Amino acid sequence: PTLPLLIAAGLLVFRRAAVIFGLVSALAFIQVNQQITKPAMRQAVATIALKIKSEEIIITQQPINYLETYYYLQATGNQDRLYSYLYPGEDQIPDYVGTEMIKPWQEIVAVLAGRPFWLVKPDGSVLKYE
Repeated sequence: PTLPLLIAAGLLVFRRAAVIFGLVSALAFIQVNQQITKPAMRQAVATIALKIKSEEIIITQQPINYLETYYYLQATGNQDRLYSYLYPGEDQIPDYVGTEMIKPWQEIVAVLAGRPFWLVKPDGSVLKYE
């Protein structure tokens, strides 16, 4: 007679644990889906395209954003004005970034000194430097 009671008590505990696990999982899923995980590079390029002048260049603050920015700049015809800074402590763009598909990294980081430029930050915001 005690075995069925133990089984019934175990099932009740298991059900409660399963319900709690389900609720916690659902809350975690909702929280993760509300976070913005991709920077707004398309919007950054649109902002620059509306305001850029002929003497200005565009620089990505991190090489990882170069390809995406290049892609969106193609629609505006400004992709040849795009450069990138290196990561701090690096002496070249890492291979995993994939910039070699477009042009050699040496050309990408050869930022023209003394020219006004737009800086594209990793979060998709832009700053103009004169």
